Amino acid sequence: MARLIEQRWGVRYHPRSLSRPLHRLGFSAHRPRPQARERDDALIEAWVRRDWPRIKKGLEEAGGRLPSWMRRVTRFGPAWAPPGRRWDKSESSSV
Repeated sequence: MARLIEQRWGVRYHPRSLSRPLHRLGFSAHRPRPQARERDDALIEAWVRRDWPRIKKGLEEAGGRLPSWMRRVTRFGPAWAPPGRRWDKSESSSV
């Protein structure tokens, strides 16, 4: 950005001193998420609708635990706390 500003308007900024002026103008630092060029969103969505429920059901029926990224459980506290409810510190003495 510093180079672009200097080329376009002839004003020099050190790259580390640009955050405040740009922030005042409403800009913020964003980096694009890396994404494969070959990604096919329609194919992914079809897989999630068609194949994922079958795979997930098979994992659950086999008795294996689903990896954390597959579970929709929010934990509030340590891993041993019961899922889906807030962890009460007073309960920790009983464990």
